[in-house]
Amino acid sequence: MRRKRRARLKPSELDPLVRVKWDQRVRVRAMARELGVTLYQVEASLFRQGLNIPATPECPKETEEAVVSARTNSRISVSNLCKLFGLSYFMVRRILRRYNVFAGDRERVTPSGSDHPCSKLSYEQWKQLEEDLRMGVRHAIAARKYGISRERVRQLAQRFGTPPGRDLQRKERAVKNLTVVKLKTEKSVQRAQALENKYVEWRKLWAEGSYIREIAATMGLDPKLAAVRIVQLRRKLGWFPRRNKVRQPPTPDAATSELASSIVSLWDSGKTATQIAALTGNPKIKIRYMISAIRKATPGRLYKRTPIRPTPVDVPAVRILSSDPEVVAEYQALLGTQNRES
Repeated sequence: MRRKRRARLKPSELDPLVRVKWDQRVRVRAMARELGVTLYQVEASLFRQGLNIPATPECPKETEEAVVSARTNSRISVSNLCKLFGLSYFMVRRILRRYNVFAGDRERVTPSGSDHPCSKLSYEQWKQLEEDLRMGVRHAIAARKYGISRERVRQLAQRFGTPPGRDLQRKERAVKNLTVVKLKTEKSVQRAQALENKYVEWRKLWAEGSYIREIAATMGLDPKLAAVRIVQLRRKLGWFPRRNKVRQPPTPDAATSELASSIVSLWDSGKTATQIAALTGNPKIKIRYMISAIRKATPGRLYKRTPIRPTPVDVPAVRILSSDPEVVAEYQALLGTQNRES
C-alpha cells in the first residue's frame, strides 16, 4: 500500500494551525495526523510558540527529571537513556525537547573533540597530535602512537588543516630517494678512489716501460691474469695506453713494383696465395696483405675466384610403365646417347 505523502508547510503556515488545535485540546499525535505532518514538526511548532507538552501518565515527573539530569550531567546518549529508564526513543526525545535539552540537528548536545565522553584522547594528546601532524608525521605512525585508526587521523588532519597523508608519503619518499642517490654517489666515488689507489703501482711501472710479465712478477700474480686485468682497465678507464703502434697492412706504394707485378701475373695465371708465396719466397701473410691492398687500390684487379661447379646432365624423368622389352631397350639407348654427348 502506498504511503500518504506528508504535507510540506512552512513554519509560518504551520504555527497558526497548531495553535488552533492546541486550543481545541487535541492530542499531539492526533494533531499531526489531522494536519498531515510529522510528529516532529508538531513538536517543533509547539516549542517555537512556548507551549509545553504535558507529561504523559506513562512517564511521571520524577522520571522526566532523572532523564534530563542524566543527559545534562553524565552526557549519556539517547539510546542508552532508553535502555536505562525503559522508555522509547520517541518518549526520551520528547522529554529532552520539553526541557530544552535536546536541540535537534542544529546544535550538538554532546561536545566534540577531547570533551566527548567516548574520546580516546585527552586535551594534551589532542594538541600533541595536532602538533605532530603539522610537523609532518605520517598518519600511520601517528595512529600507532596514539592508539587510534588511520581513518580517524585522516579526519583530524582534515579538521586541523594539515597536509594529507599522500603528500607526506611522497615527500618522505623523495627525501629517501635523494638520500639513496647521495649514498650511491659517495660509494661510487669511494670505489673509484680505492681502485685508483690499488693500481697506482701498476700504472707507475707501466709508465716506466715495464712489461706485463715484470709487473706480474712484482705483484706476485700470474702473467696471464695480469694481462687480462690490464686489458679490462684499458677498455673501461683508459689506463695502460698502448706503447706500440698497431701494425697496418702494407700499401702498394710501400711494396716493390716488381713483387706487385709478379703477384698480379701469377694470380691471373690461376695461382693461389699459398702457391704465390712459395714461388716468390715471401711469407703467406705478406702476400695476403699485398693482395688486399692491391684490390683496395685498384678495384677490378685480383678478382676473387670461386670454384666452377659441373653442370648436371639433363636426364628426362621418364617412368617406364610398360614391361615391353622394345620400350625398355629404346629408353636405355637414349640414356647411353646422352651420356656420350656429355
